[in-house]
Amino acid sequence: MQEGTMLQSRKPVIRSYRLVGACIAAAFIASICIGNFPITVKEIIAILTGGEVSTMTRNVFFTLRLPRACMGLMAGAGLGVAGSVYQMIFRNPLASPDIIGVSSGANLGAAIAIVSVGIGIGGIAIGAFAGGLLAVGFVMLLVRATRANTTATYVLAGIVISAVAKSAIMLLKYYADSESNLAAIEYWTMGSFAGVTASKVLSCCAVRSACSPSMRKNAGCWACGCTGYGWRYCPFPRCWWRPSSALPGLSPSSGSSPLTSPV
Repeated sequence: MQEGTMLQSRKPVIRSYRLVGACIAAAFIASICIGNFPITVKEIIAILTGGEVSTMTRNVFFTLRLPRACMGLMAGAGLGVAGSVYQMIFRNPLASPDIIGVSSGANLGAAIAIVSVGIGIGGIAIGAFAGGLLAVGFVMLLVRATRANTTATYVLAGIVISAVAKSAIMLLKYYADSESNLAAIEYWTMGSFAGVTASKVLSCCAVRSACSPSMRKNAGCWACGCTGYGWRYCPFPRCWWRPSSALPGLSPSSGSSPLTSPV
């Protein structure tokens, strides 16, 4: 009886996930069809089934549209996982990767790499990753200096680090070469899939496959933080029947809230 009631209460959540999945599929198809060289759904089906299509349409599909659509899908999934991890760490559904200045630190690292001489795309990615790590490190130092290990302290420290990073980016833009470096910084900040190729997509898939064992092991936790307050909304059925007593810091009578739980 209790299991039936729990399943009934989760039906709206399941419908929401199905609706989101349908929207993602529609956006994926639209991103392939829409462009300066339009491709119809019939042509896509013909390409996938080996039908007769023009060489130009086939080249545009395999060289430009499909790799970019796949990369956009993987990038969105990666951002979703990053947001989920931050929500679990801070136990706050409003948390995001930029809450402690990671995004601003990554932008600063990429800007430094772009302004530096002889730094290519790989160097820019490494610079962005290093900038994000340094931002996290400085936030941890500020929190440790205040000796107040609370969510509000992390947020305030992130605001400080983000403001400093943005100021440094403005300074780099002022002294950067207006014909090349300045435009490169702006385009990198906005993001672009213009340079995506099939080989790059396959490389990202290889990295994803290498990380899949650990991701699959914690799939439910990464999806909703089911080890904490969000287990009730987990899309994975294996987490639905987990008793509340098995969850750390959460029970039906505890009254704990994701907005008030400590870090």
